[in-house]
Amino acid sequence: MLGPETGVGHEEDPSLSYEALSELDDVPRRGFTKAELKQRLRRSRRLPAGAECPISREGFREGEKGVRLPCDCVDVWFKEAPLELWLATNRTCPVCRKEL
Repeated sequence: MLGPETGVGHEEDPSLSYEALSELDDVPRRGFTKAELKQRLRRSRRLPAGAECPISREGFREGEKGVRLPCDCVDVWFKEAPLELWLATNRTCPVCRKEL
């Protein structure tokens, strides 16, 4: 790697290596674990007619289950896979942004 002014190569900081960064344990997790999700998600067998997942923007197929969050979004149903992806990196509802 070339230095900015001299054009001479220099050593990279070893504390920024992939190995060093992957060993950091004190980095706070932003989203929820699978166990935490199990406690927070509300599943339903019957969805309202015309329900659509606001994340995937897709309607639900006949017999497909939806999940709700414990927030102010009363009639909002999500598909489980897109919601789990969202909640792996966020602790808020993707619609109303309420902290969960």
